[in-house]
Amino acid sequence: MKKGVDPINNYSKFVSIERKDSVLAADKVLIYPNPVKSTLTIVLNDDIFNEATIGIYNTGFGNLVFNRKTSSKISTINLSSLPTGLYTLTIQIDSSIITRKIIKE
Repeated sequence: MKKGVDPINNYSKFVSIERKDSVLAADKVLIYPNPVKSTLTIVLNDDIFNEATIGIYNTGFGNLVFNRKTSSKISTINLSSLPTGLYTLTIQIDSSIITRKIIKE
């Protein structure tokens, strides 16, 4: 098994994105629980952001099912009304975008 690769879904657990002034690394974003049943928590450990845009897309159809702008370091999102399945979470901070897969149970 490769270090840092999810053995079930076969994708990397680590994401890093180049930014003008620094690297926004995987340790700057905490997303839990995954899989999620109702409430997803996102913690942004980046001290230099002013606003982040959080989007959740239905992976099957690519439809935007959730969108929020926030200046908070901690965001909770109620996903209880979404059907079970695989979704794509995007977090945009300035010109950087972090993308993660989340599983809704």
